[in-house]
Amino acid sequence: MLIELRLENYAVIDNLGVEFGPGLNLLTGETGAGKSILIDSLALLLGEKASIDVIRAGADRAVVSAIFEPGGQTEKSLAQILEANGLDESDDGSLILRREIATGGKGRVFVNNQPATVAVLRLRRRIWRSFTHRMNPFCRLTGRPDWNCWTHSWAASSGQLPPPTLRVDRFEPASRSLSAVNRTA
Repeated sequence: MLIELRLENYAVIDNLGVEFGPGLNLLTGETGAGKSILIDSLALLLGEKASIDVIRAGADRAVVSAIFEPGGQTEKSLAQILEANGLDESDDGSLILRREIATGGKGRVFVNNQPATVAVLRLRRRIWRSFTHRMNPFCRLTGRPDWNCWTHSWAASSGQLPPPTLRVDRFEPASRSLSAVNRTA
């Protein structure tokens, strides 16, 4: 679970910390309020490619960091990844990720305050996807889950919504019926 997200000199943001609570957390706001900035910064922590364009004007570097609290099977997978990459677990079992992007194009990655590589972040992304194993089948087909898929996944896992299903078997007969109606019209 994502506990906290911090941004320094990222896009138009000087310094921001967002804390998340247990359960469903929603980002809402008007167009231009910065929701996409938060999502994009989180993607950097999951191994997406960095660009110096995200560094706030006048700053030397941008820093994005987050604290995750793994649990259950995710905790076991995380421990294996950390061990395989020579990284120590944190004292409280949380996972601290930090990514720095410098104006010179050089970036640095830290996992639990230890130097790491972007490849380790990409391994972490696999664990993140394990949180969404119940997500909408369409999201699995596209290979790029979005926040709507994760929202459905959370609601389904909390018992508040049955898992959505993609009924491909219904598309073809419906398409034939529509074509038949159009031919007769």
